[in-house]
Amino acid sequence: MTFMRNLLNLLNMENWEKKNYINQSSDEITYNGDKYSYESLFYQIRDYWSRTTYNYAVWKYREPTSKEKKDYALIEILSCFRKNARSTDNFSPTLLQEMGITNWNAYFNFLLKKGYLRNANITEILLSRYTLDELKIIAESLGIKKGGKKMDLAERVVPFLPQDQVDEIAKSSRLYIISEKGEQILCNNEDYILLNKYRDSVSLAEFNDNRIPDQKHRRNFYDTIFQALSNQAFWYQSHKNFGMLSVTYYRIYDLLLDEEKNMQHNVSHDIILNNYVDYLYLNTCESSSISVAVHSGIFSNRINFFLPKIDARVYKLADNEQYINYDLIFCSNPPSLFTEDEFKSFIHEILTVQEFDNHRWEALLSKRITEFYNYIKFNLHH
Repeated sequence: MTFMRNLLNLLNMENWEKKNYINQSSDEITYNGDKYSYESLFYQIRDYWSRTTYNYAVWKYREPTSKEKKDYALIEILSCFRKNARSTDNFSPTLLQEMGITNWNAYFNFLLKKGYLRNANITEILLSRYTLDELKIIAESLGIKKGGKKMDLAERVVPFLPQDQVDEIAKSSRLYIISEKGEQILCNNEDYILLNKYRDSVSLAEFNDNRIPDQKHRRNFYDTIFQALSNQAFWYQSHKNFGMLSVTYYRIYDLLLDEEKNMQHNVSHDIILNNYVDYLYLNTCESSSISVAVHSGIFSNRINFFLPKIDARVYKLADNEQYINYDLIFCSNPPSLFTEDEFKSFIHEILTVQEFDNHRWEALLSKRITEFYNYIKFNLHH
């Protein structure tokens, strides 16, 4: 196999033109069990990018309708009144503007009129306004037991407060809390509440289009986000925006870990791990810089190239290393500055060593891309 490959290389006229460079870079690497010069790896990278153009296009989705914004705003605002009674004067103008609420007073009066909110009662006011230690001081001053949880303590204090004091607190508090009607709406739209965490990854319109695909059966929240991110990944892959594809793979990885943690679902660890490995692989490709270098002869002025910090949660997936689909990773993505064997070692160390040495691999990446730039510069003149 090695003999035939070397013979083919010898007959390739481009390799005749490159012989001087080979002599300058005679270090060898292992690739698929055979020995090669860096030339073979660099030629593979250059060949790929000479046929492929990196695309900076970003995934765009339709704008949400006014009804979609209105429905989402209702759930987002009501959820703010769910845990504790609160006042109406500490909502961020930026948040309100994002949700399309331009007149907060009018919107709040709408919530009251519809019965989604109600005035907080004295117990709810105490829970909102006072800390546990402060309630203990109040209980001690009233001569009652001060032990127990905050809710128990507040309920114990209320009967001992003078009625005029209760009326004064209720009148001056201006605190509101969600009503039973409002709570029912939240219960029917729990997935909207969770969406806030992922708004930087998935738009409201995108979420809605994947939320009820057949207009009958609603997906659960994590299935909806997973489908939306999978659509993005497919789009970035087909449009050759490998930077955003890498980000999307990490978002899927993070989503699946979040689902397993919060929902106790039996999420397949091999799927989680493969998304993380895809994310790391694309970070070893330096696709944007290399594409520009190959097509335009413009080279990045960065001295060092950095790999992402390794996520500390990935050790939980180590038992699934055997299920990493390297064949799919290598064939569906641009060539890496690491050889296939190097990349596998890179992943193996991440999953097995106590303290992963990121700097050693960053040094290799920086060295490799510098050598690749030299290779391209040499070939520009030959």
